[in-house]
Amino acid sequence: MRFRRVLRCAAALTVVATVAVGCSDSSDSADGGATGSGASGEVRGVTDDEITIQGIAPLTSAGGGYPGADLGAKARFERANAEGGVHGRKINYLGTADDNEDGTKNLDLVRKAVQQDGVFAIVPMLGAGFLPASSDFLDAEKVPSVGWGFMPGQCGAEDSYGFGFNGCIQPPGADLVNTSLAAQIMEVVGEGATVAIVSDDTANSTEGLKTVEGAFVAEGAEVVYAKPNVPTSEQVDYTPFVQDVMTSDAGGPPDLVVFNSLFANTVGITAGLRDAGFEGETLNYIAYVPGLLEQSPDTAAALDGSYVSTQFLPTEFGGDAIEQMVADIEAIDPDAQITLGAAMTYWMADVFLQMLEAVGKDLTPESFGEVVNGDWTYEPWGDPAALGPISYPAGHGEPAPCSALVKIEGTEYTPVAPIECFENLPIDEVGV
Repeated sequence: MRFRRVLRCAAALTVVATVAVGCSDSSDSADGGATGSGASGEVRGVTDDEITIQGIAPLTSAGGGYPGADLGAKARFERANAEGGVHGRKINYLGTADDNEDGTKNLDLVRKAVQQDGVFAIVPMLGAGFLPASSDFLDAEKVPSVGWGFMPGQCGAEDSYGFGFNGCIQPPGADLVNTSLAAQIMEVVGEGATVAIVSDDTANSTEGLKTVEGAFVAEGAEVVYAKPNVPTSEQVDYTPFVQDVMTSDAGGPPDLVVFNSLFANTVGITAGLRDAGFEGETLNYIAYVPGLLEQSPDTAAALDGSYVSTQFLPTEFGGDAIEQMVADIEAIDPDAQITLGAAMTYWMADVFLQMLEAVGKDLTPESFGEVVNGDWTYEPWGDPAALGPISYPAGHGEPAPCSALVKIEGTEYTPVAPIECFENLPIDEVGV
């Protein structure tokens, strides 16, 4: 059942899932803001020599935010400008506004960007502040945005203007299985390995658990434990969950424990398993955070030996794509640290620039939607490549089934496998 595609010979994705999305009243544009195409024929945010772009991201938030998210997109746009722009137009980048991962503030910033600053697009649009009020407004105004595809506005209808740089990570209804969630780690533990999946007690995690379980079943694992039962409160006693996992495989521990959970729960239960004598492997999808391990020795100790699956290439792999990203960021800030926020927003901007190139000189919101939502594919570059290919409109309803794998060793992330692409399968076909 496994299907592998190394990026150099990757083809476009083929599974399409359409997800319905609401649409707000477009009368908001009557508040003195610029529309996509006015009566004068002018296009919002586009002149003969400029395209105006704004970024919105939680540079700070109660959960920590994405420090450095203001650097990545800026660096990529600066290189595009130095190379002559896109079809003769330079990117007029207004910077990245901090929404503190607050939905109300995000909507205020979105309205300001469109109605007062007259932007053509919002890149990046990162974080949990991008709620339906914002995405509905942007769709009504035909304002493209590119972010990390885990919010509803990045999992929309086929004509939506909200894009994930890796597609829609968790399609509504959990009807697709992204096998890249399991394929690389299964090569480590071997086909037939027993797997326990730890998941939070939330609606989102419950739905996500189905797709994670499906990925491991599709890759030949025996899933012996999969319960969405870990609380997300601040004070959690992890002892009963550790005990459950340690006896989940016919009274003994499984070969692999996978975490579909918040960071605190992932760290707490991983540490508890090691203290209980667990000698198998652990995998999570959230602990690749450059700089984290050096700054937090306790976290590094708790996660030591864990594998982390990522949706873009970690900097530790090197190669020309990583070297170019580092050089571009250092060109605008020689002392900058390549944070998670900086890396992700750099690649979001790279995806958006390929979109603009494909649309051509005749750039309007309508032409952008017609081209990008009309069978367009992002082409990865570099050796190894930093992302997988993502196609639209398919990407509005499915993830890019691509991943890289690193292992935490002390305070370092050790490369295990570069970006590889697998397949999305209907969950009914998997049989979960």
